[in-house]
Amino acid sequence: MRRQTPTDQLVSIVVPTHNASDSIAACLTSLVGQSYTNIEIIICDDASTDSTLDIVSAIVDPRICIISSEINQGSSAARNRGVSLAAGEVVFFTDDDVETNRDWILNGLRYFSDDAVVGIEGKIVYVSADYLPRYSDRTVQNLLGGEYMTANAAYRKTALVQAGPFDEALWRYQDMDLALRVQQLGRIVFAEDAVVCHMRESYTVKSFMREAIKIGLWLDFEKCHGDSNNRIGPVIYPSHIITILFPPLILTKMVVHRHPNRRDILMLLLIYPRLVFERYIIWRWALHNRTIVI
Repeated sequence: MRRQTPTDQLVSIVVPTHNASDSIAACLTSLVGQSYTNIEIIICDDASTDSTLDIVSAIVDPRICIISSEINQGSSAARNRGVSLAAGEVVFFTDDDVETNRDWILNGLRYFSDDAVVGIEGKIVYVSADYLPRYSDRTVQNLLGGEYMTANAAYRKTALVQAGPFDEALWRYQDMDLALRVQQLGRIVFAEDAVVCHMRESYTVKSFMREAIKIGLWLDFEKCHGDSNNRIGPVIYPSHIITILFPPLILTKMVVHRHPNRRDILMLLLIYPRLVFERYIIWRWALHNRTIVI
C-alpha cells in the first residue's frame, strides 16, 4: 500500500539525556533541522553534571522544551516524563548520541497513515552507511528490524498510554519490553527509510567487560516474555561455547573488521575472559532459578 504524505499534525520527539556534552549539540541540531517542522522536542535531562544543559539552552528554538530531574533515575524514567508531557498524536524517540536524517520524521510519520500501525522502528546505521567498524567500536545498529531500539522508534500516543510506561525497574531491554506490550494493540513495522546514525563510541576495558553482564538481564527478560533468541534448546549462545573450547576462533574477528589498531588488539585479548565471565553469569543464573541453561 502506498503511503501518503502526512498531514501537518503535531509530532513529539522525546530525547533522554545525561552528561552528553560531547554529542547533544549534533543530535539537537539534526532535530531542529527536520524537513517536517510541526514538532516539539522534549529534552529530558536526567541530572546531568556536565555542560549538557548549557549546550541545549544555547540552541534557540521555540519548539524545544527542557525538563530536568535533580536525581539521576535512568533513561526509562526520563522517557516516561517526556511522554507525560508530549502533546503530539505520535511520539518519536531517539537518543542523545544519535544524529537523525533530515527526513526522519517525514518518512516515519507516513507509516501511521495505516490505522493498523501503532508503532514503527526505524533504521539505525552506525556512524554512516559506508563506515567499517573497528573491533573496539561499541557498534549500535538496527538494519533489518526486530530490535525495537528507542534510539529510533515511534508510537501513537494513545498506544503508549494503553500499553503503560517504560519499566523503570529494568536496566536493559526496556525498549523491547515496551514494544512487546504495544504489539498487543496493533502492528509495529520496520521503517527502513526513517534513518538515524549512531555516533561513534569506543569501548573501554570496563565497558567491554560489562557487556557480559547483559546475558543475565536477557535471561530474566526471556523468562518473562518467553523469547528464545540466541539459543538452541538449553544451550544459549552456542557459538560462544565453541569459541571457549577453541580459542583460535577469536582470530576470525580480525577478518570482518578493519586492520586492528592497539585498542582493537586490547579488546581482542579480552574476548576470552569476557566469554568465560559470561558463562559464569549464565550458570549462576541457572542455579538461582533452578533451571538448566548451558
